[in-house]
Amino acid sequence: MTFYVFLAATAALIGGFLYRRRRTPNPWLLDGPSALMYQGGFLPQCKVPNCSINCCLYFDKLPDLARLKALVQETIVDKYFEFRAVPERTAQGFAWTEVATNLDERFFLSEVSSEEELHRKMEGIVSQNIKGYPHKLWEFHYITNLKGGREMLLFRVEHCLGDGLHLMRMFHAMLTDIDGKPLPIQALPPPKTSNRWGPCHRRFFRPLLRALDVLCSVGKVAGMAKGSFDSVTSFSQGAGQLPVFCNRPTVVIIPPHPLDLVKKIKNATGASVNDVIFSCLSGAIQRYLHVQRDIPGPATSMKALIPVGFPPDPKSTRLANTWAFVTVPMPVTEPHPEARLRRTMQDFTAIKTSAYARVALACTNLSIKTLPISVCRDTTTNVFARHSIVFSNVPGPQTPVCLAGAVMTEIQQVFLNCISQAGVLSYNGTLYGNLVVDSNLVPDPRALGHLYIAELQALAAAVLGPTG
Repeated sequence: MTFYVFLAATAALIGGFLYRRRRTPNPWLLDGPSALMYQGGFLPQCKVPNCSINCCLYFDKLPDLARLKALVQETIVDKYFEFRAVPERTAQGFAWTEVATNLDERFFLSEVSSEEELHRKMEGIVSQNIKGYPHKLWEFHYITNLKGGREMLLFRVEHCLGDGLHLMRMFHAMLTDIDGKPLPIQALPPPKTSNRWGPCHRRFFRPLLRALDVLCSVGKVAGMAKGSFDSVTSFSQGAGQLPVFCNRPTVVIIPPHPLDLVKKIKNATGASVNDVIFSCLSGAIQRYLHVQRDIPGPATSMKALIPVGFPPDPKSTRLANTWAFVTVPMPVTEPHPEARLRRTMQDFTAIKTSAYARVALACTNLSIKTLPISVCRDTTTNVFARHSIVFSNVPGPQTPVCLAGAVMTEIQQVFLNCISQAGVLSYNGTLYGNLVVDSNLVPDPRALGHLYIAELQALAAAVLGPTG
């Protein structure tokens, strides 16, 4: 009897599997990372409320509200299904399901009287969940200045809707040049990769070397969650402490600086713009540790998580999260700016010339699809516990642009996390950046912005000379 029950159960399982395989897949299923972020990607003890991307758009005078709402309706809500939908659990996984979308419920108006109050207002808004979350995943804050100073449009988007490259493409379509003409479409190249093994004349060896590269990359990905912890410093907890979200973070603005200066350093050294920025961030943290009399020693270890994005299909309007974290050591033990840049170039070149980023993306997607969510949350938490900061650099428009007829003067991307976060964005020939830190753990954090500029100036003087 037991044998027949076993046969029946096996037949039912096989039949169910074949039935599921024959079903037409839901075209609006969330990708793995998006579904994980919607459900919560960290252990509950980390107290991470949600994962929202905050785009701070500065204006001398905000655009007309009615015109802005009409633009949002036309270029975002009507065009992108995800912006008029919410995730809903289905038999095949979480899928976008359309809901009624009222723009008046997504715009929040407020007033300030000074630049300092505007900054505090922004810090308070970004530290809270999007209103109506998880049933609402995006919103706008329209902040006017009663004293005639700068004003802000704060666009908040849940990360589960899409990554920076997808959202930047969407945002790009909202903008015009100063004459009101649409901006040309920006073609984003995929992450650079090359053959780290050099020319190989025998075809037999190429697959073997590539397989070895993949195996090494798998080891690196595993080490992100199981490797060594960072050192305990004035900037980071380290030593395996559970990363806990700060519900009242300090957003440190890096003084705006010319992209042209960074490009001059890049051209003189053979580095990339990203290399120069990351090197300066590492130098700023090293200088900060010296100010705190927390001198890095030879054994001091600090690592950064770097999201590597893969550009979206230009023909598709689907939003998604097609990126993965990689680990990059921070050269805080190097004695001077040039050495820090050289070390940064070596580390980033090793990533670009390997399969690391693509293997990390594949491992991330496979893990989320096959492992229980509790295991995924534990893995994410362990990865963050072993790093000191998350760093991202996003290219923006390089000419003045208008939103609903109003000229933007500055853009900041602000992202809160359970460890410190640094974000840099280029716009109109200028680099705008910030660090988001827990001031309960990082004393006097606002010094970091000026220390970044000091490092950049020291690097420029060393590479380009005093008149560079």
